[in-house]
Amino acid sequence: MGSKRVIIHNTEDIRDYSLRRRKRIGWMFWGVFAGSRKGPGFIWEKAYGGINATNYIEHILPLVADFHRQQPFIFQQDNAPAHKARRTKDKIQELGIELLPWPPYSPDLSPIENVWAWMKDWMASNCDDIQALDLVELRSLIERAWEAVPEDWLRKLAHSMPQRLQMCIERGGRSIGF
Repeated sequence: MGSKRVIIHNTEDIRDYSLRRRKRIGWMFWGVFAGSRKGPGFIWEKAYGGINATNYIEHILPLVADFHRQQPFIFQQDNAPAHKARRTKDKIQELGIELLPWPPYSPDLSPIENVWAWMKDWMASNCDDIQALDLVELRSLIERAWEAVPEDWLRKLAHSMPQRLQMCIERGGRSIGF
């Protein structure tokens, strides 16, 4: 797949968005997988506001808990402020979900980061003109991209964790360049 990346949709108001967010303009998509099992995908609505502990607990953790009930797994998340907040960690513990400790400087440790790049490439190769899509069509494309992520590839990503963790240990918790 190509290296074209989707960052903004032409119907977004850059000025309005920049007043509410400090990050690049675009959509936030959250998803979870365990082994080859793909869990729910979730598009973070702008109406929810920023991703803080309260919003993360309200919108994301119920999805994690439902997926975890189907077959328990060790939950991995990075050190985003909403993830490392005491309230979030307390709620995860209350839900009975084991949390994988996360080194502070290893955003590339997580296999899910590979999934986001794969989805963006899939979208670019399965849509002639992303900018021509209306927001409903764009949302559908994002959801189809999540559904298209190959389960055997997810399994390979999950099985890469021991190697990723060993590389992280060898680098003293620093970036592994994966």
